[in-house]
Amino acid sequence: MSKNFKVTLFIPDINFPGFQYIDKSGLFCEVEAYDYEASLNCLEPSLQKKLTDYDVIIVQSNSGAAFLNCINLPKKHTLIIDGWVILPIELSSALLGYAEEYKKKVWEDLMVKYYALMKRGDCILYNADPHRFYYEGLFFHVGKSDWNSVDRSNLIRVSFGVDHNEKIKRATGTSRLKLLWYGPVYPWYDPETLIKAVSELDAVELDFYAIRHPRFSNSYYRLYESVFKSIECSRISINLDYRDNHWNLYKNYDAGIILSKEGLESMFSVRTRAIDMISYGFPVLSNDAYPFGKDVDLENSIYPLSRNNLKSNLFQYADKKADLEISERSFLSIQHSLSWENTTKELVNYIANL
Repeated sequence: MSKNFKVTLFIPDINFPGFQYIDKSGLFCEVEAYDYEASLNCLEPSLQKKLTDYDVIIVQSNSGAAFLNCINLPKKHTLIIDGWVILPIELSSALLGYAEEYKKKVWEDLMVKYYALMKRGDCILYNADPHRFYYEGLFFHVGKSDWNSVDRSNLIRVSFGVDHNEKIKRATGTSRLKLLWYGPVYPWYDPETLIKAVSELDAVELDFYAIRHPRFSNSYYRLYESVFKSIECSRISINLDYRDNHWNLYKNYDAGIILSKEGLESMFSVRTRAIDMISYGFPVLSNDAYPFGKDVDLENSIYPLSRNNLKSNLFQYADKKADLEISERSFLSIQHSLSWENTTKELVNYIANL
């Protein structure tokens, strides 16, 4: 984007490391921090004033800080909504474990603001075909589409992009199948079934890394905290926090692994952590679908799992772990088709023609 436009990246202060820790030589945009708590689900004058300095604002559809601050932007500002996360589906899972009265209050409050944000948005970015069907229906619900605007909604597909990475070389140092789970354990994942299966298979090792979300550690991690604390298998290790240069971890494993529960969230999601892994030539075992279509060759890169036959699946992969490889054809296809230059092309053209 910064090749074509002047871009500023706004980062919530709770995630902002401080300017002294940012290597600006590698940046192609400006960076600013904002007060996350002050802007959460309310108008925040300093953030509003900053936003009005820009012609185009791109904001996440599930960002509490965005709702009122973007809904109230004058219409002369183009508001583009990053719709990769479908809030009603994710929110219902994120509220698991809370009291019913609290869930009802949060749901009703956020849905009013979410629908208003959808109606205010001039354009919505989506990640996969199921997203498009959802947003087309939502537009009718919020009154954004009618008999006169069918097939003319501003929806742009922007798949999760990858950098031009070099293919890593892996060396596990063990005859066992060595698996890596990297990233937070959200409510829609199923670490319990995975842990049980690995515990019963001597031929498999499993390491969890970065499973504690940096912002929502109390709400997400606590759902499975008792599961992780009850692990007795010496072939399973737990590492709560993120690692710098996480791709270096990939070199020590045969494959990454993601196991999701069946449900709406899994039907609509594209696991970006899996895309990151395969962009380094690191194969992934997963029971999720990746609906990129014929443009992306995922053959021999994302290997299928079944929750109902997980133990059998893992045993088979352990027996032929040397076959877990991303083919050169698939790797080159991923690097080309999912490059940020390709995935953002339509978005860049849209902004250029405003």
